[in-house]
Amino acid sequence: ARYCNMEDSFYKFFLDGWVRGVVTRSDDTLLVLTSAGPAYVMVTVLSLFLVPVVATLYGWFMGIAHFIDSKIPPSEDIHTAEAYLRSFDVCAFFGGQSLAPPMTEPRLRADQDFYDAMKYNANRRMRFSNYYATVAKDDLTYWVHRSVPWFCGFRLLLIWCPFDLAYLLRIVFSFFGMGKAIRQHELWFRHAVSNMIFSDAFSLSFLQNFNSLTLEILALLPFGVGDGVKSLILSILLGILAVIGVFIALVHRIVTENREYTAKWGDGEGAETVGSCALDSCPCASIQFFERK
Repeated sequence: ARYCNMEDSFYKFFLDGWVRGVVTRSDDTLLVLTSAGPAYVMVTVLSLFLVPVVATLYGWFMGIAHFIDSKIPPSEDIHTAEAYLRSFDVCAFFGGQSLAPPMTEPRLRADQDFYDAMKYNANRRMRFSNYYATVAKDDLTYWVHRSVPWFCGFRLLLIWCPFDLAYLLRIVFSFFGMGKAIRQHELWFRHAVSNMIFSDAFSLSFLQNFNSLTLEILALLPFGVGDGVKSLILSILLGILAVIGVFIALVHRIVTENREYTAKWGDGEGAETVGSCALDSCPCASIQFFERK
């Protein structure tokens, strides 16, 4: 039952973005933050069990497609169609590498045993399928792990935006023919959201009352005790700000060094050394050999 509730919280996290964020405009910060944790746990489970299965199936499909494509005689029309279809390359848009690894010559050394020969021949025949499966697994893992944080930011944006962003989205969706569905969903869930206990207004009122009560308690303490507590709280806040400042400085340094590395080794003078230069302009002898082949 606990795992079923976790799975339900994953679906509910995204559905609430539509129901509470757009349709009824009743979302609140506390609900978003408390529901993001279980949803992210479910995302981790999906990346461990579902993503490899989908990536493997995609790799098999692309391996078969590559085999069929290799049997089609090249022609000018084929090259024109490939150039046109490359503009719709979804894999490259989402971060994947669409160019398959170049064909290589068989290895020169002898096989260690029959298992080594079988493994080598199988990997050589499945090289395209394995390549596409690996790329798909990396891309799917990347986007799956970012779905919850990004959608959490979207829901918080609907709450904190100075203007009514949800109303603007309702207008846009209605323009594309979803006005009837929005009104129907609003009728369905109006009663449910009207009985909510917690809301942003309730949380803000609670924090204000708690702050007032704390100040009153400190004022009743003997002379010097309240000032000591205030100094302790101030010291803790300054410590937190210092830690945040150091973290920002470290992130800035890492980003700066990564940009310098990319400028030198990505497309700069060191690109040939690490093999990251573009295929059409790479001076590497191996790349030129495969291009001639």
